[in-house]
Parts: sequence; C-alpha cells; structure tokens
Amino acid sequence: MTTYWVLVPDWMRDPNYEGYPYYDFQAGLDADGTPLYACVASYEGGTHPGKFRKDFTGCNFGWGSGNVTVAPFGLLTDWQLYGERPHN
Repeated sequence: MTTYWVLVPDWMRDPNYEGYPYYDFQAGLDADGTPLYACVASYEGGTHPGKFRKDFTGCNFGWGSGNVTVAPFGLLTDWQLYGERPHN
C-alpha cells in the first residue's frame, strides 16, 4: 500500500468575533507583513478560495480583472491530518 497523508481543512462559517475568531489559523503574510488567513466565499454560483486580513470586511479573491470582497465567508481555523503516516 502506498503511504499517504490527506490534509482536511476545518472551516468556521461567517466569523463574527470582532471580525475574526480568536483561534484563527495564520496561513501567511501580506507584502507589508500583515498576517493573512485562508478563506472561502460563495460568489456568482461558485465557491472561491481567498485571503482575509483582520482589517478586511470579508473574503477577498481575484475576479475577472480585479478583486472582490465577499461576506459571509468561511475562515480556515485548523487542519486535520488523515491517513497512514509514513514510517521513518
């Protein structure tokens, strides 16, 4: 059997704790060093991945030749690891 890991995200729908949850999961940094968080939002019939900063009003993602910010949205709060762990 081939060894594998599957990362499965835990999403919190429509965060509403001062605009972000206190148990957020930082996914990276913006160009100015501000923490970024992974988000998803429904827009124009699809579900789109995007970025969220604590000063944003929703999930921000590229659309057409620009960006849109959508609320409500889901915010990545954790990852769960499933599968057989490789043996070292």
